[in-house]
Amino acid sequence: MPIVFMTLLNRLFKQLAAPQTPPTWSWLDVLIILVALALTMLLLGPTLALFLTGSNLVTITPFTLLLGWCLGLAAAAAFTLVARRRTPDQWAALKLGAVAKTSLPLPYLLLLAIGVMLLFDLMAAIGSDFRPVAALTGMTAGSVSDWLLAGLFLVLIQPMSESLIFMGVALPRLRASLSPIAGLVVTAALFTIFHAAVYAAALSGTALVWFGVVLPLLQASFLGCVRVLTDSTRATIVAHMGMGLVALLAALALVG
Repeated sequence: MPIVFMTLLNRLFKQLAAPQTPPTWSWLDVLIILVALALTMLLLGPTLALFLTGSNLVTITPFTLLLGWCLGLAAAAAFTLVARRRTPDQWAALKLGAVAKTSLPLPYLLLLAIGVMLLFDLMAAIGSDFRPVAALTGMTAGSVSDWLLAGLFLVLIQPMSESLIFMGVALPRLRASLSPIAGLVVTAALFTIFHAAVYAAALSGTALVWFGVVLPLLQASFLGCVRVLTDSTRATIVAHMGMGLVALLAALALVG
């Protein structure tokens, strides 16, 4: 069994270390999209959410925060898609089309992602004070609308937007420009910094370390591997959806 495991691990590493075909966009394109993501998440989304809910920075609620993040991510994803539709080659390079038949079927990939996220949650329960993911900090039983928005965020908007930007756009460019492994590591680091700066700003202590740094880093590493091994952003989005579903159900269970 150890020999079989080591053989599989070696094969996996070889696949991850295989040369990356350069995408049709440049470093500057990636930088522009990341800056747009920061602006929509920190300024545009929250501002629109405050306006739509009639709130202010003093009376802001978890619902308003989630709404702002939903709007910000949706705007960033829309900007990315519009920017990459300039030519058919650029659109094809996003890998949003059908997954290759040689890849793991999407339903199986969804189940795998659910299992991986359950493992991460088990690690959190053993090593720290288990709680919902950072983005749902402060959520209570609340109203149905709060949890419907949380579900929309975790299972649809966040997976589609973050997987598109970090794994669909940034990862291929970084792997082609740096090296296959270094690009994967840097992408995971950028994903983690983004999560820590936006979603985990209200956390502190061990909660900040786990939910603001360690968990996003583990998620990004898994999603990056999915993107490389399947050569599909669509598959990465599906995997991210599975992880978001687990996070949502765990949060619902914790608040009763």
